Amino acid sequence: MVRRLQLFEFTDLPRCPETVRRLVTDYLRFVLRLLRLDGPMASLLLGLIRHTGADRLVDLCSGASGPILPILRRLQREGVSVHVLLTDRFPNLPAFALAARQAPGAVDYVPEPIDATCVPAELAGIRTLFEGLHHFPPAQARAILADATRCGAPIAVFEVTARSLLPILGSFLLIPMVFLITPFIRPLTWWRLVLTYLLPVAPLVIFWDALVSSLRSYTVAELRALTEGLPGPPYLWEVGQVRHLGLPVTYLLGRPAT
Repeated sequence: MVRRLQLFEFTDLPRCPETVRRLVTDYLRFVLRLLRLDGPMASLLLGLIRHTGADRLVDLCSGASGPILPILRRLQREGVSVHVLLTDRFPNLPAFALAARQAPGAVDYVPEPIDATCVPAELAGIRTLFEGLHHFPPAQARAILADATRCGAPIAVFEVTARSLLPILGSFLLIPMVFLITPFIRPLTWWRLVLTYLLPVAPLVIFWDALVSSLRSYTVAELRALTEGLPGPPYLWEVGQVRHLGLPVTYLLGRPAT
């Protein structure tokens, strides 16, 4: 186990060009769907929806919408109909609009920036974070959970990065992988091709952000510690890890005890 390091990711920087941020978030969306990691996430989320009776998911730190569309389809196959609201501190509006077109009536988005540590009260529903919590240092990660408990909002956190040797070494394979899979990422734009093959911005930025994601991922024990002594009503917390195709999916589920 490597000590957690709160390094920076390019996509966290307010001055990161929107084009570069979209290179990373579009890549992440593609890979999450390619690996079918929506399967274990949807199964865990299904239990939380049935326990709470919620009919809306308020997705925080949505990026380019991540695995939300395949998860939505899996829930629908189980007879569960929910409405998804995409939000982000740096909204990727083209990706949000695309997701809304692909799931008309089931997906909507907030065009203004939303702070995950202080979600507006009118955005009620189960709060979800897919590959988002590791971006925050412990105090802010705890603030995200505390804001949910103060509002009595159920919350589901999923992480597919891990702070261990194999994922850290594996991040170095992302440079050739980005070159290989870029033609399959949609939308395929001229600037994506230029910033991959002529100027290798995409491979280098994706490699760095992936490496840092692993180095600042939370363990199951650290996630459990973040839930201790939070304000608001008593909560039931479930923290654990499942594996899919050999990859770890770490999760944290919380809901009011009553």
